[in-house]
Amino acid sequence: MSGPGFVLVVDGPSGVGTSTTLAALQEAWPQVRPGPLLDVGIDRTLSSFGPELGRWWDLIEAPEVSGDVGGHWGPLGRELVRTIPAVAAVWARAGWDVGLDHVLRDRSTATELREAIAELPHLHVGLTCDPVVLEDRARGAGSPETADLRGRKSLAELAMFGGVAQRDLVLDTTEMDTDELVAEILAAVADRLRG
Repeated sequence: MSGPGFVLVVDGPSGVGTSTTLAALQEAWPQVRPGPLLDVGIDRTLSSFGPELGRWWDLIEAPEVSGDVGGHWGPLGRELVRTIPAVAAVWARAGWDVGLDHVLRDRSTATELREAIAELPHLHVGLTCDPVVLEDRARGAGSPETADLRGRKSLAELAMFGGVAQRDLVLDTTEMDTDELVAEILAAVADRLRG
């Protein structure tokens, strides 16, 4: 590998389609770059806990506080989201292309991401969705007892969506299918690489 790899950040609220989009981008990545697009995002990081994830969940995501369902990181979750962009940057500096399915819940998370990848070739894509559709998607995931909380959390994350990060491209997943999202993102990556 010669030179740094490319960092592709895909973020958005729960249920908006970041994981599905990143998986499809990995498959289509050879259309714009040789080699793989490595997934070092939040979902991949959480899956590295294996079957013990539930044991650590209260340290990863803080419980709901006073009706606030915007999502707060617990001490372990805060460290994970702080270090994920740093890990992505290390891999990219080694020449790997990296996909980052990330959650930006606060300004410090957005700042840490921006600082970690600032000197690397990158594209930051934000996914958004109509609030009613997003709430339905979030409520459809998981057990019935957590469905309402997930729906309200997704709406709270959507409300924060535009205010915490500087995105290069924002796409609405309300009516766009995964193939359309991938085509738009790959075109933007190609433009950035020609840059």
